[in-house]
Amino acid sequence: MRTKLLLGAILATVIVGTYAGKAMLRRPDRGAPPETLAGPDTGPTAEAVSGAREAGQGPRYRRIVSLSPSITETLFALGLGDRVVGVTRFCQYPPEAQTRTKVGGYLDPNYEAIVALEPDLVVLRGEKAEYVDGFKALGLEVLAVRHQSVDDILAAIRTIGRACGVQDRADRLAADLEERMRRLRERTAGLKRPRVLLVVERTLGTVQGVYVAGGDGFLNATIELAGGENACPKTSVGAPVVSADGIVQMDPEVIVELTPKERLAGRSDQEVLADWRQLPDLAAVRAGRVYLVADEGILVPGPRFPRLAERLARLIHPEVAW
Repeated sequence: MRTKLLLGAILATVIVGTYAGKAMLRRPDRGAPPETLAGPDTGPTAEAVSGAREAGQGPRYRRIVSLSPSITETLFALGLGDRVVGVTRFCQYPPEAQTRTKVGGYLDPNYEAIVALEPDLVVLRGEKAEYVDGFKALGLEVLAVRHQSVDDILAAIRTIGRACGVQDRADRLAADLEERMRRLRERTAGLKRPRVLLVVERTLGTVQGVYVAGGDGFLNATIELAGGENACPKTSVGAPVVSADGIVQMDPEVIVELTPKERLAGRSDQEVLADWRQLPDLAAVRAGRVYLVADEGILVPGPRFPRLAERLARLIHPEVAW
């Protein structure tokens, strides 16, 4: 009884301490928000916060909780799916991940559900420093990784692999992704780089309050990898919100809208893209170069990220014999 009371007190302290930060990041719309809108990875690095055991230092982790879709995809890609006992409600891939216990979201983790799973490792993104402290207060080991850039994604794969005793698999996976990027850079080298606006979310029916890929971070690197130039100026925000006037000033030559199929709410691709006719003077609209990519997990900054760059390259450079 005393143990339960103590746990309850700790949980209350943790939840109250993280509520303010969580409220600042929460968005009012329904459904799974793109992971790219979760905020930048500004927290401590994995090495600074992790009590994770290095390879060769005791038993490997057997009960892992993942607190973001990108981390879940990484764990399964490394062959660690059988060790994953809890995931967020946004973790959809691979399909097997959907059978794991749900422990809230990456902005609102359910501490009680996580503790009940008795995990020996909680893996989360590095921007959640307050969550790291909360889990450590509960006596849980934490591994925090960053997914802000392509280099971060590759480093996270190797960090998770090393901590979980599958370093060789992690090195092979990272090397394969690096090779795919090398081949794509080779194909787009020397090509004209059009201004590309990458839209990650907007309210359908309008072109106001549009979330776009900022001029820094994972999505910006993906545009460059695909042979384009980001139409959005460099910002400190990974996915800034821009107005219709702001888009007119950017005057993108190519617009690519990324959205999960479930967000289309039954609308056809043509109906969604028709919204852009509200800005008829844009170079992309005049040239008929506005595209929609409605694909599950397309915005997840995990080990499947090269497929986004490859899809973009085909849209940005149709003149290439892909």
